[in-house]
Amino acid sequence: MYSRFALLALAALTPPLSAQVVVQAGVVIGNAAGETVVVEAPEGMPPGVVMPPGAVQGGGPGGELDFNKLRELIEQSKNRPAPTVDQQKAGVLGELQFDRSPAGIMATRMEEARASAAKENPAPPVPPVAPVAPPAPPVSGEAGATPATPAAPGAPPAPPPPSPEALKAQQELEKFRQDAAVFRRDVVLGRWDKVKDFFSALPKEAAGEAYQNIVAKLSAPSQVQPPPELVVRGSKPHTQPAYLSPDDLLGLAAASPVPPQKKQIQGLAKLLPKEPRPPKEFFEKIGKGIQHFGGEDAASRQRAAELL
Repeated sequence: MYSRFALLALAALTPPLSAQVVVQAGVVIGNAAGETVVVEAPEGMPPGVVMPPGAVQGGGPGGELDFNKLRELIEQSKNRPAPTVDQQKAGVLGELQFDRSPAGIMATRMEEARASAAKENPAPPVPPVAPVAPPAPPVSGEAGATPATPAAPGAPPAPPPPSPEALKAQQELEKFRQDAAVFRRDVVLGRWDKVKDFFSALPKEAAGEAYQNIVAKLSAPSQVQPPPELVVRGSKPHTQPAYLSPDDLLGLAAASPVPPQKKQIQGLAKLLPKEPRPPKEFFEKIGKGIQHFGGEDAASRQRAAELL
């Protein structure tokens, strides 16, 4: 517990309105310009609460924390609805990393080989350990019996089990995580038909966002983390651009679940190698038409012109 003098001294360093306020174990911590300010929090303030800008009143030296505003924001966070399953699925897709650098492709092949081997040869189940009964307490009055000590306070009650609806949502989300992991490997290894199948199972908007995520991440250099097999040989983390063969680029372009927008076409164009140029078969295929690009449709021909 801090003395009043200490609080007043620390309050002089109260961060401005743009600072963030964090409640940790009964104190409020503000961080501004690299300084840390610790001020006693009021009773009932839960620990671990991160307060956005605006929770601090005064904005300069000598300002004070507006605890009423803090309580109001905390109550608002409590009343915020939990994310839906679809929102959590969108978060899973947004976190996927697609490393199509040569090292990333090799690492993904190794990862898939390990997963396949583990599936074919699962680890043996761990035998259950027989419970050991505790020794019986001495009977009161026996020779050498120690006086009974007060019973320790009981453990807090276990949380209630999840409802059937919540359990079903958890299982659905876990299944989606597994499918998303396979989808990531399909993108890295160029299985574009399977990529299109995955997109077809998503809502239209979610599929479009997932495709944009792929194009954006592939058009930027990848941070390569070598697999354990290569680390022992001296390989170190580094960056590499994505590698897509002409056929891979056609497959990625045609995998778009909706007609690509200008931003997506610009991302695809970054993946088109300048030297050496793709072979003539690449341009012939676009001229004949793939999904969303080339062919007889005027809009598709315009997209092909923007790509090339």
